Amino acid sequence: MVEASASKLKKWMRLIKVRASIAFNEPIKGPIHLHCLFYFKRPKTVRDRVLPHVRPDLDKLLRAVNDALTGIAFNDDGQVTTILAHKLYTEEETGCHITIRCDSLR
Repeated sequence: MVEASASKLKKWMRLIKVRASIAFNEPIKGPIHLHCLFYFKRPKTVRDRVLPHVRPDLDKLLRAVNDALTGIAFNDDGQVTTILAHKLYTEEETGCHITIRCDSLR
């Protein structure tokens, strides 16, 4: 999940594709609700910052997730009608927890 390195980003996107391929037999049709929790290690020099309001940018992380999921979880990222996303610090494993479901107004 490091924006500065294209090779790391591609590797991370490949991992998302692999995990999505295991979870989805075929792409979801219709509107999509996407929820992403991005977990980062808190740098030792940062004690007072509650949330990681630094790079990588949340919109770029989401773009990578959408690109990785296209053709696997859904056919086109234009199907995504709702996105909830958070960048958080963790003491546990870093990465992204992604939840995908059909979206509805009900």
